Amino acid sequence: MALEETLREAAAALRAVAPVCSTIPENLFQLARLRWELHKVAQNLDPATLGRVARALGREPVIGPAFRARPSLLSPDESAVAVNLVVAARALIVGTCLSDDVEGVLRGARELVQSNRCAGEVVVVLTGVSAATAADLGEGVSLKPMDEVPPLMGGGPLKSLSDGATGLFGGVAATVGAALVRPVDVHPALAPPRHPGGISLAVMREDLLGELGPAARCVSLATDGAAEALGHWGERTDARLLIPPLGAGFEWHENAFFRGRREAVRADIGRIRLALRAYREFRGDTAALNLAIERLVRSRRARATADRALDLGVALEVLLRHVPGSPRKRDSDITRKLASRAGWLLAADGEDEAVVKLRINKLYELRNDAAHFGSVRRRTALDGREVSTEEALDSGASLCARLMLAVLKAGDWPQWPGRL
Repeated sequence: MALEETLREAAAALRAVAPVCSTIPENLFQLARLRWELHKVAQNLDPATLGRVARALGREPVIGPAFRARPSLLSPDESAVAVNLVVAARALIVGTCLSDDVEGVLRGARELVQSNRCAGEVVVVLTGVSAATAADLGEGVSLKPMDEVPPLMGGGPLKSLSDGATGLFGGVAATVGAALVRPVDVHPALAPPRHPGGISLAVMREDLLGELGPAARCVSLATDGAAEALGHWGERTDARLLIPPLGAGFEWHENAFFRGRREAVRADIGRIRLALRAYREFRGDTAALNLAIERLVRSRRARATADRALDLGVALEVLLRHVPGSPRKRDSDITRKLASRAGWLLAADGEDEAVVKLRINKLYELRNDAAHFGSVRRRTALDGREVSTEEALDSGASLCARLMLAVLKAGDWPQWPGRL
């Protein structure tokens, strides 16, 4: 029996156990979910039917040789059918069931095998920020509400969260409201011949993450440190795939478990774009800048007030004491130097230099209390009035973010005047 006829027969069997709409849904999210549900149902197809499709697929001159054979788990009678051929057979049945175009499904599968490339995307999940609509950030990166991001197929901690949802991740509550998404060219789409599984999950490496790291940092900056990357996954989204979209698995980002729960901040797309453009054009070394941003984020997400003060102090020191190529030495008057440099830097943007200096002095006073006494006062003076220490630290985080944006705007690390 020809492969086309066998596929039609198997698709009819699948429709009998799982009736589906006759046309492919226009919404990618709905299509991904439907494909996954059909894939799960297809696993329970009659082994004899599935075995016939797999054997016919193995004889297909273009597709068959791309898959390595190993003992089947179907049944003793189907021991000659490779497990990976069974996976491909299920996928072809699902595709045929959805589109009714057997020839088109096979043509797409042949093109995929011959090129060994397919479309995919990398998703970085953000906590602490929400987005109303999708926005283009340039360089192929977009910021999307979580309900516009297809779920991680096959499970995972972020399988079905939507905009503003709150869940437990490793025992820590986090508000997930948006994600950064970047399309990628996945190669190889199939595993090399020596790979026993036949299908590569294409684990997303740093080079595939590409622009998403800088974009996540700039979203953090544009929200005064409120947003952070919780983790990421890679997904193959090509419609020609021999299997439904299967993610490489959700990967937690380092230190993702340290954060407490705070209300999500609505994304200011204009501010994010300005920060990201400046980051991409920055001529100086970004290692110290990245460290300062990380500490700013930690200062916003830490649970204990003393920890917030310490992290914010580190962020300010890294940012305002960094002089590329200078010898490392101890400063006897760090507070004065930080305050003077911060005032000088923001005065160029029209801020009151004296006010900036007073605020930096206050922040470093809180940092010193945390470092030397292990705690900070619950209330403190700020701009001539008494406020909670949490409010003072929130104000300090905003000031620190503006300082970082000023450095980025300058295009390189500041050349501090000799008096500073």
